[in-house]
Amino acid sequence: MEDDEPERLSQRGKEVIRESIRLMMDKIAKYEDLLDANIVGWAAMALDPRYKMRWVAEHLPTRRKDTIMARLQEYFDDNYPLSVSTPTPEAVLTPAIHPNPSLPSYNGMLPLSLVDEDTILVDELSDYLGQPLNRQLEEDSIIPWWISQEARWPRLFCMAMDLLSIPSISSENERSFSQAMSRAQP
Repeated sequence: MEDDEPERLSQRGKEVIRESIRLMMDKIAKYEDLLDANIVGWAAMALDPRYKMRWVAEHLPTRRKDTIMARLQEYFDDNYPLSVSTPTPEAVLTPAIHPNPSLPSYNGMLPLSLVDEDTILVDELSDYLGQPLNRQLEEDSIIPWWISQEARWPRLFCMAMDLLSIPSISSENERSFSQAMSRAQP
């Protein structure tokens, strides 16, 4: 057919499209709920020095951003507490550092707790998120980058090694397992 007039959808065709859109929206909501239920996904995103919390800051409502940031801080503090191998607070005292809200990271919302007029005790997470994004870093260089930052942020380094070493998707693993199972069955 060479006419420019598109073919009209039947009522059944419209119903199928509506149902497909509804199913898609349900699936998006399900994944959003799963992501919100597990802070590890947000933490892994924050540990990518190319993005940190930028996507969260640009795309989510303030209340949700605040919740994610609070849960991230809580997860970090609970799972990566100060230990004997971590520098003492005196070792992480630095001259006053003020976050730069113009940077394209999430540092405008980062709390820094005042120790005295000249010194600020900088939390590793706040210090890391307050640094500029590292846009030139290649994806396969993220783990080596974290290895080079171990002395600066030892607790965050441990969290990065724990979370960034988890495969982001398991479809290849599942495919291999399925193939092995199908070959193993008589």
